[in-house]
Amino acid sequence: PLQTPNFTAAMMTRVVILALSCVAMASPASGFVAQPAGGLALRSSPLAASSARSTRGASVGPKMQLQELAGATADAVNAVGGVDGAMLLAKSIWPAPLVDATTAYMNLFAPLLKSLNLPPFLLHWFHALNMGVVLGAMGGYGSYLGWKTRLEPGAAGQLAGGPAWANLGKTNGDLHKTLMGAMALIFFLGANGGLVLTLVQGKPIMESSHFTSAMAGFGLLAAQASLTTRFKTENAATARTTHAFLGSATMAVFFYHAYLGLQLGFEYSK
Repeated sequence: PLQTPNFTAAMMTRVVILALSCVAMASPASGFVAQPAGGLALRSSPLAASSARSTRGASVGPKMQLQELAGATADAVNAVGGVDGAMLLAKSIWPAPLVDATTAYMNLFAPLLKSLNLPPFLLHWFHALNMGVVLGAMGGYGSYLGWKTRLEPGAAGQLAGGPAWANLGKTNGDLHKTLMGAMALIFFLGANGGLVLTLVQGKPIMESSHFTSAMAGFGLLAAQASLTTRFKTENAATARTTHAFLGSATMAVFFYHAYLGLQLGFEYSK
């Protein structure tokens, strides 16, 4: 079908803006998260207050801001006993009422997890192990099937490889949809579990680049789902192309999210 130039240009523009926004949100080097060598600073820490003051001073040059941030970092690290780490957070980018409401809601489930008396290792790393398997197995194979059906149009209607218990008796195209949809659902449930596990360990939530990158990933998944509604329109070719490349970008964001999670996990295990 004929593609309208205006629609194609608008679609690609939105993809570029969305991708850049997600990279900015997920990156610990962004304006949201600072990563000098130091400990974990909460929103109420001296570092957070100093960082907020430095960003409000429009007349202060970038070099001076960096110098002030470095000085504040040293003060904050000394104040908390010189804890080392790579996940130093100047402040949360999320509104305080949202953080408080989310924390209160997640705390409803904390007593249940505490009552299970899980081993410390499992309590600390269960979320990482669970989500890692889902990302690698379901996300990885689902992405492979997506590109397979794109590069080999005839393969979409063919029965997926492997035994019946693995392919669920579905074609390549249908199994791609099933795997990616299930991955998104498990990620949502796993994110809730990860927040509760973090609270059970007495750690703050929503103040790390790991959390922010998760929100960026969920935003990309929502965009991916919305693109599938255009697959049977006159702009189907553009929508499918966008879906394929944005899908790969989404997986890259989630693998980066996993890397940040490992950093945070090792930081919290000290």
